[in-house]
Amino acid sequence: MGRDSFYLENFARSLALIRARAKGIHHALDFIRFAEGAIVAEKALHDSYFQEFGLKNRGHIEPTTHHYINFLESTSALDQVEVAMAAVLPCFWIYKEVGDYIYKNQLTEENPYQK
Repeated sequence: MGRDSFYLENFARSLALIRARAKGIHHALDFIRFAEGAIVAEKALHDSYFQEFGLKNRGHIEPTTHHYINFLESTSALDQVEVAMAAVLPCFWIYKEVGDYIYKNQLTEENPYQK
């Protein structure tokens, strides 16, 4: 949860950078608005887990997480907007794949992933 929290915070920064640079690209702004909604929902879920499990802090950032978020932020700030959008897209793809799998194989009783 700690690593994901670091990732989510910096992923949101990447999205903000893309949004700031995508002025005039209507479909890019729609993409970012959708992404922002996902970030808000995910952060609320994180906050509830931290509270539920009594976590006081996120720990420290691991090198793999650091390097990945550094890649996302630098790509979002320096590369073409379309390249930046492509860099953040895998997050949404994996969430969709995992979400679809969980939905199709869900257990209704004692499911630790119900939330």
